[in-house]
Amino acid sequence: MSSPRFMKSNILSTLLEIMVIIGMVFVAVLTCVLPLIIDRVLWFTGRIVTNSTDRLIYLICIYLFLIGFFVILEAVRRIFHKVRRGTPFCSTVPRCLKVICVALGMIALVVLAKYIFLPGLLTVLIIAGCLIISLCAFVMAEVFEKAIAIKDENDLTI
Repeated sequence: MSSPRFMKSNILSTLLEIMVIIGMVFVAVLTCVLPLIIDRVLWFTGRIVTNSTDRLIYLICIYLFLIGFFVILEAVRRIFHKVRRGTPFCSTVPRCLKVICVALGMIALVVLAKYIFLPGLLTVLIIAGCLIISLCAFVMAEVFEKAIAIKDENDLTI
């Protein structure tokens, strides 16, 4: 019989995995309809774009951002799946964390490129946030790799 704490954790990870899947569906739908709603999105954010080149730059940056975000959500979904199955210390988790690290680095580069062509006030903070979270994901991947090595060593000694 499983403990209530484990069941509560399992329910929470299941709910989080469902939320991640809903986020992935939302990102996929947004990616499909983005060319149709780009002017409204830019108007909502306070940007009025009259130049078609600026519109194209925004469109490319948003697409790359959404692709990176989708990759991050897929990696997080895989991690939640491993946690829910009770096998968080496997080689998949550090790999997923490194994928998150690379995707966040890509998002930071996209936002930096957008900043070079179309500067904005919060852009530097977004770049810094992406880089800091990317470094945290990399450190977590290294910690998980060490934990897996220790777990494998302990499994062999018993």
